[in-house]
Amino acid sequence: MSTKPRSLASELQVVRDAFPRTLIDGEGWERLLTRAATVPASMIESTFGFELRLGRPERAADFCVSLKAGTDPTSEFLSLPQAEIHGDGASPGEISRERLEIDAKRRLAHESLDKFLSEIHREGTLAHELVPTHNIILEYDVIDPVIEQHPAPAVFWGLPEDVSPDQMSDVIQVLDIVQGQPGERSLNIGRQNSNHYKEDARSVTLHHIAGTVVPYGRISQIGTFVGREGDFFRILVRMNEGSKASALLHDLGWSGTVAMIEKIQSKFESDNLGFGVSLDIAPNGVGPRVGLEVAVKGGWFATRIADWQPLIDILVANGWCREDKAIGLQQWCGYMRLFGPTMWLLLKGINHLKISIRGNEPLEAKAYIGARRVLADDVGFG
Repeated sequence: MSTKPRSLASELQVVRDAFPRTLIDGEGWERLLTRAATVPASMIESTFGFELRLGRPERAADFCVSLKAGTDPTSEFLSLPQAEIHGDGASPGEISRERLEIDAKRRLAHESLDKFLSEIHREGTLAHELVPTHNIILEYDVIDPVIEQHPAPAVFWGLPEDVSPDQMSDVIQVLDIVQGQPGERSLNIGRQNSNHYKEDARSVTLHHIAGTVVPYGRISQIGTFVGREGDFFRILVRMNEGSKASALLHDLGWSGTVAMIEKIQSKFESDNLGFGVSLDIAPNGVGPRVGLEVAVKGGWFATRIADWQPLIDILVANGWCREDKAIGLQQWCGYMRLFGPTMWLLLKGINHLKISIRGNEPLEAKAYIGARRVLADDVGFG
């Protein structure tokens, strides 16, 4: 007799008190649980994160999880009970045609995800060479009620540091496995397709971008939505110390106002900070929307709220962060004891802040916060 897999929603309910109500509450919390109910807890690592929109009143967050190496996501996802997948308690006979179409999209997407992970663990494939198994993240939309449009997560992974611009056509092949467009592109990743992919517009564009990035930093992460139609994908450029995002965007031919980027980055000048730039990529180049990321050096859980407070103050002073959200971020950082037969700690920190810009105007600021469950004895709290 099969047993119902434990979902991430069950894990989150246990630590509900760790989340400040000014950040996630009410309908936002319920939507988070509904979406998290589709994610089996067994396939994720002990770290999960949340994306907060700091200038908006909604007390809600998108979320992401680090995928545990060696998991079989298709069997895990699809073994969730049908009613829980829908999140509406409907019986099979009551499910609408729209819901069936959503589930069909989800199944196809998870099959693409399964193919992607299978390729990663198969020696000799491009995916095995280009995707570190310890650095795969699934991201889920929650803030906007768009589960019908995006029933599957986005997949992001860290690129090895030695990947060269000449390998960008290989990277595009891996992306196609994730996007999984049956009938349009091959789902098989093989070197027999290498010449075709070198001529692909996306490969040509990404090769140019990767070469342009070299003096400023490197492409550290790439990702796309599973099963989503279209050629859109996203990259993150990790900037070298002292490099200017405005200069990079100028050299990339970005259509926005680079002076705005320079003005924003100058507000955060400090030796203790690192910067990144997230870019939406289409076959013809960089999209109009970019994200300037700023982080305190040291990582998610090695930093304190005192390290982040000056950055939060800048966001508030410029009207990019609401006062209640700033208070919530202050309350978030720290740890929470989880008592039971074994004592665990839930470490809570901030990964980075991001300001999204389109054209010559900042659109919004976001905070990316994270939590990690650890044994108290492992960190000296036993």
